[in-house]
Amino acid sequence: MIQFPHNAIVNIPAGALPDGECLVSVRLDAESKDIPNLKKIYDKRLLNFEIINGSYNDFSMPESLEGMRVRIHIAGSDLSGIGAHVNSLKSIQPLFVVSPDRDAVRKMNFLTAFNFPVRIDTSIPPETEDSLEKALDFYLHNPLLTVPVEPFHTLLQTLSRSQGFNLWDIEMEKVNVNFFISKSGKITLSSRWDDKGLYYGGADDSWDEIINSEAFRTLSFFKKMLFQKQSPCIFCPHFNPCEGFLKAVDPDWPCDAWKKVFSTLRDEVKKAINLLKTRAGE
Repeated sequence: MIQFPHNAIVNIPAGALPDGECLVSVRLDAESKDIPNLKKIYDKRLLNFEIINGSYNDFSMPESLEGMRVRIHIAGSDLSGIGAHVNSLKSIQPLFVVSPDRDAVRKMNFLTAFNFPVRIDTSIPPETEDSLEKALDFYLHNPLLTVPVEPFHTLLQTLSRSQGFNLWDIEMEKVNVNFFISKSGKITLSSRWDDKGLYYGGADDSWDEIINSEAFRTLSFFKKMLFQKQSPCIFCPHFNPCEGFLKAVDPDWPCDAWKKVFSTLRDEVKKAINLLKTRAGE
């Protein structure tokens, strides 16, 4: 298998093991039964496990993942499996990924009540015009919230400091650092690029073949190409936190709801700055 550089983070299906010293994020599925053995195989290279709900929905499994970081994707609106295994889930370090659908706030409220951090899936278009807006309002104004909701949390910090991380960083799609190996052994940037069928090459290709592939070069110079082509993205007032991320896979991807998020976060930062100035002048 291809040898990735030591600073790479590679998302892989359970059972695969890239050569080299790179960190790995291991996707579990219905066949991934021997988790203790997987932990032994990956050892210090293991960054976290990732569970896609629907292909692996046995929430009793945290008993064998104790102490591990685990990203759990929630499909649908049924949270009974989580509720039945809250204590075992608290033995791990879970991060729940939820879709920006009409049930997003309900799911966020349920999960954060147990102090489980939540991440909104940015690869899925918001189901309704206000589903993302309501999720942001929950993050900004729920007085009982004690855990971060991403990417809102990091975006707010970035905008308040005028520096930090954009969506490419937050969603772990940094070219040259993040890689995704599909079940068929093809290599790309992340799962959404896998869904699109855009690959750098295969696991049996050399590193030189990967980094010289058309897809890799395209993504390496993606921001530069946006300016060269005079993409509408470069004229967007929210280009800095996004940098074309939302429309990268599909130029017709509906990002208006996320523009409202960026705008609201900027307004919140301005309010906070003005409040601090007012108090400083008292």
